[in-house]
Amino acid sequence: GHYTLNLNRPMDRQVALALMAFKNREQEWEEKNAKTEGVRVGGTRDKNLDRVWRNAKFNHRPHKYENTWVLPRHGTLELDFVQITKPSDLFFAEDIKVIGNHQLVELVATQGDAWNKDPAAFVTHV
Repeated sequence: GHYTLNLNRPMDRQVALALMAFKNREQEWEEKNAKTEGVRVGGTRDKNLDRVWRNAKFNHRPHKYENTWVLPRHGTLELDFVQITKPSDLFFAEDIKVIGNHQLVELVATQGDAWNKDPAAFVTHV
């Protein structure tokens, strides 16, 4: 999805931190599969194209994500987030459980601290 986040707003900052956690998780998978991606049908992929954080801008300037980047407390972060893994890339099919919105809201309400610490781990280990 497309995000425009004002980093001095607590909710926007939480979303940005969650997107960073997911980006780091996706980056591990992306690096692991980089060799096979180079031989895909349709030609080679532009190595400068970020597959997860696309069109990223910080304060209206192009931004290349680095996993050492410290999220500032002020400014605007804008990006298109693309999840490149599928659940089957991360889990065995019998481990995947689908829950409804009501269950998700209840889960986050009761496990909010775990979500705030590491959203990507929260989603993959609950």
